[in-house]
Amino acid sequence: MRALLLALIMLNAGLYLWQRYDSGYQEVSEAMAMPAVKGNIVLLSERAAAPEVLDGARDPELVTVSSINTDLAPPQNTVAPTAPLECWLLGPFTTVSGGDLPAGLEWRREEYERDADYWVYLGPYADVTAASAISRELKRKGIDSYVIRRGELNKAVSLGVFSDARRAEKHQQRMQSRGYGADIRKISKFAQRLWLVLKAEPDSEIYRSGIAYLKGQAGEGQTVEKKSCNRIASYKEFD
Repeated sequence: MRALLLALIMLNAGLYLWQRYDSGYQEVSEAMAMPAVKGNIVLLSERAAAPEVLDGARDPELVTVSSINTDLAPPQNTVAPTAPLECWLLGPFTTVSGGDLPAGLEWRREEYERDADYWVYLGPYADVTAASAISRELKRKGIDSYVIRRGELNKAVSLGVFSDARRAEKHQQRMQSRGYGADIRKISKFAQRLWLVLKAEPDSEIYRSGIAYLKGQAGEGQTVEKKSCNRIASYKEFD
């Protein structure tokens, strides 16, 4: 009887242990099947090995950083382009006048060719002696000439100076027909004149007041003209 009671107790204890073991196995299985949640530590090797887990539970901090990077894209240039400048001028003047100028206006000085002479000549020669010999020969033939002793045509023989280019060419042809290879040299005469120049943005106050000032300063033979705004060293560069 005592042996039977001991056997029943051992059987009940074995059944209890078997039920506890089966329950623990189910808890472990369920825990292993649960998806990763925020706060769990996941190794890089585990991330690479289980991309489906990352897709199912994307880290919100990573999404936030991605959004911030998109928001920090460089802004587009919104600066409005400036209007091109316009240039107007009035002149010519021989002297500066009018006192202080309004904003946008300035004086420009120009050196220009006032007129020119056309020099018909022979040479230049190696020295004054050779030039003098040619001059004496010409005089014996009744051709007016003299030796030039300075300047660009030093040691040449002058056959005449003309203010008109066509007259100079006709004299050159006459000398060539007589066996003398005459040349023509243009000798320019320069002078200076002044122009009053406005450079400003159209429709600006400086532009409007500048145009009004130029028109008020215009005199006989002077007009207000629109010109190119390229760098101005002389009046010719306005054309």
